[in-house]
Amino acid sequence: MIRLLSTLVRLAGDILACLNHIVQLLQASGLPDSAGKIDAPAKNDTAAPPEKPDIDAYTEEELCTVGEACLAMNVSRSHIDRMRNREEFTKLEHKNGRVRLVKAEVEAAKVWYSKRKGKL
Repeated sequence: MIRLLSTLVRLAGDILACLNHIVQLLQASGLPDSAGKIDAPAKNDTAAPPEKPDIDAYTEEELCTVGEACLAMNVSRSHIDRMRNREEFTKLEHKNGRVRLVKAEVEAAKVWYSKRKGKL
C-alpha cells in the first residue's frame, strides 16, 4: 500500500511538472488564457533580430555535443534536432559548423522529458 502511494505521489509530481511546462509553452506562444486575453508581446517591426548566443561565453565543461545529449536523454539525434528547432535548447554553433548544447539545459530536459517517458 505504501509503495502504491509513493508511486502515485511521484506520478502526480511528474504530471504537475508536465502541466507547468505546457503552461509555459502556451504563454510563450501567445495563446489566449482562460479569460480570453492574449498575452503576446507587441511586435516591433523596427527591432533588430535577437542576437545569437556567444559560444565563447561558455566553458567546455558547460557544453556537450549532440551525441552526448542523445545518450544522456536516451533519444535519437533527430529528436534532439527537433528540440533545437523548437528552441528548447540554446543554439550554439562554432564557425566551423560544430554544434554544442548547454549541459544544464540538457539535464533539465532530461528531467521533464525522459522521466515522463519512463526512460530514467
